[in-house]
Amino acid sequence: MSGSKKSLSWLNKLLPLWILIAMVTGILLGKFVPSVQAAFNQSTIVDVSVPIAVGLLWMMYPVLCKVRYEELPQLFKSQHAVKTITTSLLVNWIFCPFVMTAFAWATLPDLPGFREGIVLVGVARCIAMVLIWNELSGGDTEWCAIIVAVNSILQVLIFSPAAYFFCVIVGGGSNISIDLWLVTRSVLVFLGIPLLAGIVTRFSLRPTLGSKWYDEKFLPVIGPTSLLGLLYTIVVMFSLQGNRIIDDFGSVARVAVPLVLYFGTVFTATFALCALQRVPYELAATQSFTAAGNNFELAIAIAIATYGVNSQQALSTVIGPLIEVPILLGLVHLSLFIKDRYESVRQRRAKNGDLEGQAASGQSVLVSDLTHLEDTVNIMPNDEKASSGSSVIFVCRMNSCRSQMAEGWLKTLRMKAPAGTIGRVESAGLIGQSRVHPVAIKVMKDRDIDLSSQFSKGIDRFSPSDFDIVISMCGCGASVPEEWKIGKRFEDWNLEDPDEQPEEKFVEVSEQIHERCQELIASISEGRAPTYSLYSEADGCAYRPRPKNT
Repeated sequence: MSGSKKSLSWLNKLLPLWILIAMVTGILLGKFVPSVQAAFNQSTIVDVSVPIAVGLLWMMYPVLCKVRYEELPQLFKSQHAVKTITTSLLVNWIFCPFVMTAFAWATLPDLPGFREGIVLVGVARCIAMVLIWNELSGGDTEWCAIIVAVNSILQVLIFSPAAYFFCVIVGGGSNISIDLWLVTRSVLVFLGIPLLAGIVTRFSLRPTLGSKWYDEKFLPVIGPTSLLGLLYTIVVMFSLQGNRIIDDFGSVARVAVPLVLYFGTVFTATFALCALQRVPYELAATQSFTAAGNNFELAIAIAIATYGVNSQQALSTVIGPLIEVPILLGLVHLSLFIKDRYESVRQRRAKNGDLEGQAASGQSVLVSDLTHLEDTVNIMPNDEKASSGSSVIFVCRMNSCRSQMAEGWLKTLRMKAPAGTIGRVESAGLIGQSRVHPVAIKVMKDRDIDLSSQFSKGIDRFSPSDFDIVISMCGCGASVPEEWKIGKRFEDWNLEDPDEQPEEKFVEVSEQIHERCQELIASISEGRAPTYSLYSEADGCAYRPRPKNT
């Protein structure tokens, strides 16, 4: 892990504290330094204060630099693409607005102006801050970019009729007329600019300076600045409304009620739906946060243009993000808290289905695996019950391609290995977690190995004491922390990275991994060094046996 990334880790760790300080600072500035409001409101972009616009663009750009745009065509070709997009559309454009309208009517029946503003917030789907919440929760960056882009296009096409339908027809509010060009400009500015900047940055720097420099040097430095942009935006946003928050605190508190109910209900319901569909955690988090988040800058602009800057509708749309920020930050921590449990349940169900299918078809199933099947009543991390035999972890840079294929191969070969040879099998990333590469999933599926239930993990998720054998996949053995080598059998297979290469390279690397996994099992069962330890360093293996006294 780079030093720059470590030096900024405190920002992530103490983010709730920093956000609280930013909110209080903004309110105090707005209340006791009135000139700040005039300065911040001096100029606007699409009816949004320039300082807020700068903050929104600042916090979105680093996140969009991380999106692997080159993989998006593969995502659209995946078997889950249609279901993913359909689920997102139904939740975002039907379920969410109805839920917000229902809560607005249930809690604000005597405040029609505030109620209409809240309904507007529910119709405006998020295209900015959701990128931050998704990243903090470990969501799928690529799918988040796709869903945000789809929602942005739909906002241009159907926001006006949707707002009329929910505000007037369903909500029984006053007539509403929305400027289509205002919606279009909002999308072009707050999504178009940072998206274009992220694409240009990725496709210009990566080819010229190399993918390793981009992933390990550039992204760890620029990535944390998105949180600084978030904190800056919060200070500006709260300072612009400091007077109104304090002077009309009763209305603010009333308006907060439907918003809190909405965020909690939508997030929980979407996560539950994804769990029922056995969707991987990363995608479940993405779906849940894109559903719960709202495009407050668009809702504010529409409310001001339609009802006036001093209207109750405008005030309620402004209150929206003030409530959204702390609530969604709390949901990020909730998401991370349930992450391991969510993955455990989903993976065990997937594994149970595989074992039951093999037993029913008469295939060979080890006693240790049947024991594992019986013990699934205990919710534990992946393969924790597979304690007989050597425990193995494959380590790579991002836990996306090679280490994922190795985990899949060794788990499959374990089923036919001598009893007590291979126990727990895991994979992890050295510099963070990414996502299982769609081409790796396809190549392994062609070999009857399903990686769709696997997920990307960081090495800090595990403890070195849990493993007997540590295998570096990418020639980055020197980067593996020393505590992961002491007292271990350690190997560095030094396999070529197939990422951004044709499918044939994935096939080639997969076969190399297959051969080495077979030799790994043979060397363990026969109590000898692996034959691939005789390979030249260029071809692939640094081998260090496990000390006999451990």
